[in-house]
Amino acid sequence: MEESDLPHLTVAVMPRSGKVTLLNMESRLHVTRFEDVLKVAGQAAEVLREEMGSAVRRRSKALINAMESAGAAQGTTGAGGYGDDMDI
Repeated sequence: MEESDLPHLTVAVMPRSGKVTLLNMESRLHVTRFEDVLKVAGQAAEVLREEMGSAVRRRSKALINAMESAGAAQGTTGAGGYGDDMDI
């Protein structure tokens, strides 16, 4: 019930430029509040990008370490020489 009273806004933002590439709103929102809502949505997108990037980097390093460990056990380099210099 509470959710039906709130505006729903879908925003897609380019990570580096911060440019809005998609904006979809199917509910009503007073124009004086729109700028504030859009600003908060952009900040939320930045936090999500940072968290998702961090999760991908952690998981990738774990996979690389596992591959290197398996390769060391077999006498090969496993991950093809990738390691801390990996930029995701």
